[in-house]
Amino acid sequence: MIKSPMRSVAFLLLVISTIKCVASFHTNAFVAKRRASASRTVQFDLYATATEIETKTAPTLLFSSDMILEVDPVPKISPDKVVEFFKIGENRNTAVSGGGKNPVETIEMTPELMAQWKKLAKENGGEEPESTDVFLSVTTGGINFPGLKLKSQALIGSKLVLESTYPEFQFTLLGSENTAEGLPPVVWIYNKLTGAGQEGGESSQETSSFTRVVVMPNGNDKELIIKADCSLSVGVNFPKILMKILPVSKEKAEEQGSEAISKTIQKDLTASMELFREKFIAFASQ
Repeated sequence: MIKSPMRSVAFLLLVISTIKCVASFHTNAFVAKRRASASRTVQFDLYATATEIETKTAPTLLFSSDMILEVDPVPKISPDKVVEFFKIGENRNTAVSGGGKNPVETIEMTPELMAQWKKLAKENGGEEPESTDVFLSVTTGGINFPGLKLKSQALIGSKLVLESTYPEFQFTLLGSENTAEGLPPVVWIYNKLTGAGQEGGESSQETSSFTRVVVMPNGNDKELIIKADCSLSVGVNFPKILMKILPVSKEKAEEQGSEAISKTIQKDLTASMELFREKFIAFASQ
C-alpha cells in the first residue's frame, strides 16, 4: 500500500508537470539549431493540433486557464512609433521572458517547424506565420522540490501583426524540451505522469497555448493600454494505476491544477508585461 506522503508527491508532480513542462504535444521530434551557436542543437517535442489528436483517447485530466491582463497606461505615441518599438527584437523577447528572468534565443527556421506553426496558429485563430517571423527558445530556470529539479525550454513561434492601426504580437507555443533530475523513484513518477524520458515515444500530455500582446487607445489623447490575452490548456493522459494514488477526486485535481496554472501564468505574464511597459515608457521618452 502506498503511504500518504507518496500520494502528495504524486499529486505535486502532476501539478508541476502542467505548470513547468507545458509540453508535450505528441508528434515527431525535430531538431532546431540555435543561431547563437551553430554547433549546438536542441531537440524539441513539437505539439500536435487538435485535428492530429482527435482520433486519440480523450485525456484523463484536463487543466486550462484563460487570462486577460492589462498593465497601467503608457504615454501615447504615434502608431508608427509603436510599430518601431514592436520591431525591436529585445522588446519582443521581453514579452516572453517572465520579467527578464528567462533567457530568450532565436532559433533557426526549418520547413518542418514552419508547417507545424501554421497549423497551430490557424487552430488558435492567429494569423499565418511568414518567413519574416521568428522562432524563439525560452529557457526557464530550474525549479527545486524535494528529490526533484525540473528544467524546461519552450519553443515559441513569434509573429508580428501589422494589419491594424496598432501592432500586435502573437505567440504560439510549438513544443518543448524538458528534463528532470533527482532521486530515481521521484523522477520515475514524474516520467510516468508526463511521458518524459521515453525515447521515440509519445507524450502523455496534449497542450495548447496562444498569447496576444496588443497596444490600444485608452479613450483619451494622452495614454495607450498594453494588454495580454493568454490561453493555455493541458490534457494529461494519466495512467489508471496512478489515478488511484491521487489524494483528491478527478474533478478536484482538475480544479486545483487549473488554479495552479492560472497563478503561474498570472505571475509570469505580469512580470513580462511590467518590464515590457517599462521599456515602452523609456522608448516613448526618447
